Amino acid sequence: MLNREAFEAALHPAFAEASDFAKQGDWTRIIKNRLVQLAPKGSYTSASSTPGACHGEWLMDVCWTEYQFADHRRDWELKRFILAAEIEWAGNAGDILDDFEKLLFLAAEYRLLITQAVSDENWRTPAEVHAQLGLRKLTTNSPVQSPFVLCCFERGSWNAHWFDV
Repeated sequence: MLNREAFEAALHPAFAEASDFAKQGDWTRIIKNRLVQLAPKGSYTSASSTPGACHGEWLMDVCWTEYQFADHRRDWELKRFILAAEIEWAGNAGDILDDFEKLLFLAAEYRLLITQAVSDENWRTPAEVHAQLGLRKLTTNSPVQSPFVLCCFERGSWNAHWFDV
């Protein structure tokens, strides 16, 4: 079973590697690659421009899905979402909320948001980001109750803070 501690341990090496790069695109690519590598065997992964992914980006930055063969259609159909992950490094509260809200309504077994604190008021520290997302979750009528993990970096540093939302 995945949880906050499992994500933290599994992604730590990717964060260390990403800290050597200044460009947002390099950072995002490294994190996506690591999430694809962590996908359970037998599942399909999805991430744009990521070696080893079974498909291109679909709905989320990275998702692990399981398909089953449907005899009546003679084709494969989506059985379940195992993981839905968004990586938001844009630097404003609106973009973080957009990705958070997508994840709130997606019925994945595990949901993960990786982001950073931003300069917007009440979003300047990882604890403030966590508090803002927690409030948003309370005021949103999402029927999905699966675990939601937030990894939030301090502004301008590679110091990550992990939270259950």
